[in-house]
Amino acid sequence: MHNCACCNWNYFGFDYCKQLPGHLKLKEGEKILSVLETVSASIDGDKYESLVENLNDEDPYYEELRQYLIKVKNTTGLRFLFTESYLNDGKTTAYIVDGNETNKEDFSPIGTSVNTENETIDTEETIKALTEGVGGYTDFYETEEWGMLFSAFAPIYNSEGKIVGIVGADAPANDVKSMIDSITFTVVSVIFLGFAAITTLIAALISGILRPIIKIKDYALEISNGNLSVNVENSTKSNNEISEIYSAFSVMIKNTASIINSIKDSVSKLLNFNSQLLENADASSSAAQDVSANIVEAANSASSQEKILDEAVGNMDKNKRKT
Repeated sequence: MHNCACCNWNYFGFDYCKQLPGHLKLKEGEKILSVLETVSASIDGDKYESLVENLNDEDPYYEELRQYLIKVKNTTGLRFLFTESYLNDGKTTAYIVDGNETNKEDFSPIGTSVNTENETIDTEETIKALTEGVGGYTDFYETEEWGMLFSAFAPIYNSEGKIVGIVGADAPANDVKSMIDSITFTVVSVIFLGFAAITTLIAALISGILRPIIKIKDYALEISNGNLSVNVENSTKSNNEISEIYSAFSVMIKNTASIINSIKDSVSKLLNFNSQLLENADASSSAAQDVSANIVEAANSASSQEKILDEAVGNMDKNKRKT
């Protein structure tokens, strides 16, 4: 009759069987569950229990209930509307009344097993409604033949308050799917545009930070090559940390240039003073040589005079002895 096996519907990488907007699921699920609770309240639980025990489609209540379900299904636009119960063995679940035309291919006669060897149709929500009397609905799921559906279940009670079955429905959710597609497209577009804007902003910030830092690096290379006349220009034109770095760097260059120029002046003066010392030393050396020569000449002259005097004295001695 129907297929409640929830398959994964992936869109933009999300599993929407688990991540559909909660308010949409709540709205649609509660709406269908409210319809099923009304249908359940209209079912004679004792007569229905007899159908479950006898599985007799000749019972007048069977056709009466079937026509009622057909009317509700056509009025509400449900894809399937049916009742389901445990059979006498207490283990097998079966369709009891199918709110579908008997000439339809997917019509299920009374007592048709819900689950087969190849497929388990009953969901947790189905079992909970059958055993605990708690109405509920499934997540949305997609089928090849009927598109997107979801299922809901409400318990059926007999006059003694015993759970004798459930009324279940499979409702189309294609309109909700279209709404989700639209919401998803809008959200993804906003996220994409936001991401693009943030990326652009980050790129601009990084560029604004790196560009002046790169210029400072270039200035540093110029200075390391001995060019202290480089003009450090702050291209940021703003009062921030980068601007402060530019100012400090410019002051550092000026102070360094001033120190180097002072050292150059001192070295130049020292070299000039050393040159004067050398000139004075050369002059002193020449004067000393001249004095030394004069002393030597005077000494030689004195020696000659002494020799002449000795000779004169000797001659006088000789003359005395002759007389």
